[in-house]
Amino acid sequence: AFEKETFHLTKSEIIAQLATDSLNYDIMFKALNDKDALVRKSVLDNLKIVPFSLESEYRKILKDSSYTNVELALDILAKNFPENIDAYLNITKDEFGWRGNNIRIKWLEIAIQSGKKHYFKELIDYTSLSYDFEARINAFNLLKSFNYCDDTVINNSFQAMAYWHFKLRDAAKSYIQYFAQQTEFNKLMNKLLEKSIIEQNKKQMIKLLIQR
Repeated sequence: AFEKETFHLTKSEIIAQLATDSLNYDIMFKALNDKDALVRKSVLDNLKIVPFSLESEYRKILKDSSYTNVELALDILAKNFPENIDAYLNITKDEFGWRGNNIRIKWLEIAIQSGKKHYFKELIDYTSLSYDFEARINAFNLLKSFNYCDDTVINNSFQAMAYWHFKLRDAAKSYIQYFAQQTEFNKLMNKLLEKSIIEQNKKQMIKLLIQR
């Protein structure tokens, strides 16, 4: 059925069933090399535990035409073959992706998790006004997951609270509320808020967020 089918949704359903019921390496191999990016994505969505025999095919996806597929493959490979992380990072070191710099943010996540702490500086930069709101959202969320907070990110979160797009405001709000629960950072936020040059109404709104 897979060989005869051309519609990506039908092929994807076949992949989903085979990935859980009876893994067929031949079909997975063919699907990972399918001309349709959505078919390739279906394998990445459904086969998270990668057998060694398919590692090289997943590795090819690191150069895929789909930025989403590259991000997914990078994440899956790093989790399945941690001994090869440096190789995967090297292959994708110049990739940034599309909206929100999706590949680069994932790249930084994996790099930092693997011990390359100096990349925190780049991740922090992505919370600033210099980047599009989606990259800033991704950066705030990742820094929160790392439980990372400092003066620069706090000030950038205050600025983000004054941004026009609600999704960025929500990400900044979540970041502020999370760290406001920690005494050390709560004191720092109050101190920095007093010095902030954001509008008074925004400042008052933030003050309410960090009250304990």
